[in-house]
Amino acid sequence: MTRWPVLMLSALAVSMSVEESEGARILGVFHFNGKSHFMMFEALLKGLAARGHQVYVVGHLPQKKPIPNYTDISVEGSYPGVVNNYTMDFALELSYYTGLLDYIWNTNLEICRTVLEQPKVRRLINGDDKFDLIITEIFGPDCFLGLSHRFNAPIISMISSVILPWANDRIGNPNHPAYMPNYFLPYTHHMTFGQRLVNTVLTEVLKLGNYYFSELPMDRLSKEHFGPDVPPIAELKKKTSLILVNTHFSLHVPRPTVPALIEVGGLHINEKGKLPEVSYP
Repeated sequence: MTRWPVLMLSALAVSMSVEESEGARILGVFHFNGKSHFMMFEALLKGLAARGHQVYVVGHLPQKKPIPNYTDISVEGSYPGVVNNYTMDFALELSYYTGLLDYIWNTNLEICRTVLEQPKVRRLINGDDKFDLIITEIFGPDCFLGLSHRFNAPIISMISSVILPWANDRIGNPNHPAYMPNYFLPYTHHMTFGQRLVNTVLTEVLKLGNYYFSELPMDRLSKEHFGPDVPPIAELKKKTSLILVNTHFSLHVPRPTVPALIEVGGLHINEKGKLPEVSYP
């Protein structure tokens, strides 16, 4: 009989020490209107919503059917999508370096400007909402890093390809050009001296180009929309807590990484899918 008071007091102490818990409020912001990019991001966002987090998504590809805990802040139609909007002649005439980089930096800056001017995005920036985490994409200009300052929230970034040359520095990830080939070069990790030299020069040139053609213009645009007190992009991007990259060591070159970079290749693949049964004679 003397054990019951002790057990009751223990149960009361445990119940008082357990605090009420709830899911985080997460804001995903993706300016680029590319389905191939968003497929990866969408898998993570849906997974977070399924685990009870409240997920809000700024993007061009809203869900066709409502999903619990998933709220679209749609900017659909504000900028033409990539799918079925480019001809074969355009692709053949596109210069790999000047054309691709012009698209990544200049065209994406134009997309940033368009998306930031959307009424729904303006209400989000100027509203009273609170968020625990901001999820962004690293591709061209960092359109939404100012939101981390606006909401005083940490940043997680995602890359739908291998890591881009200008993404490593923000988390101190090693990128040694002697055996880590540049994304924009067809080299493997076994490079000749000449290839290493080209790899080194191009890596530094691209990082410099990203600073002048992406960061500096985005700084001006960021101040227009997030206020004159918003820190420069160079400062905001170093507050990135984690980068998720669409690579895997089994398919790409194995390389050392810091804990803040995680390879999540195949994140968007549905595990419940079934391979077709094929019979052979």
